[in-house]
Amino acid sequence: MVRVPAGPFWMGCNQDVDPDCWADEHPYHRVTLSEFWIDRTEASEDAYERCVVAGACSSPLMDCYGPDKVRGDHPVRCMRWEDARDYCTWVDKELPTEAEWEKAARGTAGGVYPWGDAPPTCVQANHYGCVGTLEPVGEHPGDESPYGALDMAGNVHEWVLDWYAADYYSSSPE
Repeated sequence: MVRVPAGPFWMGCNQDVDPDCWADEHPYHRVTLSEFWIDRTEASEDAYERCVVAGACSSPLMDCYGPDKVRGDHPVRCMRWEDARDYCTWVDKELPTEAEWEKAARGTAGGVYPWGDAPPTCVQANHYGCVGTLEPVGEHPGDESPYGALDMAGNVHEWVLDWYAADYYSSSPE
C-alpha cells in the first residue's frame, strides 16, 4: 500500500487543461481529505481467487471473460461492486471513496493524469489503441502517481465506495 497524506487537492475536471470533460465531472473544486492508504496496484486475479477459495468472494462473471483464460497476474475483471467490497472486507481494507481515489491518482497539482496533463502514451498506460487486451498489474511504471500508486490510468475501470450521482460534484462537501 502507499500513503496519501492529509490535505487539500483539486477534484473534478479542469476545462482549462482538459477539453474532454464530462458534465458529471464539474465543478472543478477543492477538497480536503484525511490521511489514507491505498493499494499500490489493482487486485490481481490470483489474489481474488484466494478470496473465492476461502468462500468470502463470489467468482467473477466468467461469461464476460470470453475466450480469454484467467491470468493470475492480471487485474480482476467482470466484478460487481459487491464483489469488490467483499474482497476488500476479506483483506481487511475498504474501497476508496471517489475523492480518495482521485487524490491518489492525480496528487495535489490537479493534473489530468498521474503524470500531468500530457495525453497518455502506450508506454505510460494501457489505453485505447495500445495493447488491445489487459496487461499484468504494475506493467506501466510510467503511470506512477505522485504517491507511488500504479495503474491509475488505463487497463481496467475501478470501483469506489461512493454511489454515482450525476450532480454530486456540485453539492459535495469540501
